[in-house]
Amino acid sequence: MQGHPLISYSQLVKATEGFSPTNFLGSGSFGSVYKGELDC
Repeated sequence: MQGHPLISYSQLVKATEGFSPTNFLGSGSFGSVYKGELDC
C-alpha cells in the first residue's frame, strides 16, 4: 500500500484515549496535537 491509510475519527478517539489531556502534546498552526497508538 502506498501513501497513508485512511483513519476514521473513532480510531483517533480510541488511539488518543478520547483526546485525553495526558496525551496532549501541544498546539500547532493546524490545531491541537495528541499522541496516540493505532491498532494494526
